[in-house]
Amino acid sequence: MKVTLTGVSDPAQPGPYTPVTNGDRLVAAKFSITGVSGTFSSDVFIDASLVGSDEQTYQATPLPVNGCTSFKSGTYSVTPGVTSVGCAAFEVPTAVHVAKIQWGGFLNSGIATWTVGG
Repeated sequence: MKVTLTGVSDPAQPGPYTPVTNGDRLVAAKFSITGVSGTFSSDVFIDASLVGSDEQTYQATPLPVNGCTSFKSGTYSVTPGVTSVGCAAFEVPTAVHVAKIQWGGFLNSGIATWTVGG
């Protein structure tokens, strides 16, 4: 499986009727996941995380984001040559800057890290 971070929206616009905790904002990370060999299925809520300037790790939440398709209930499945594209949303305190977006680490699969911001 090949995972690419294709964009970060900060702040992201929450979908209709989507409550964001007071003092927080929504950040969306858009991923492209392509199957390389075999069939791979997992859950974006386990695989995606955001590291803030406060050095805290924030897990993806099931909140919908306007303008970006979310992974169906967090799950995705890819086979060789098949690509799944979607956003993972994170609820982050307004005072915290996005430092990194990470993917993986589940079942010792390794972690991909993308540095965001300065």
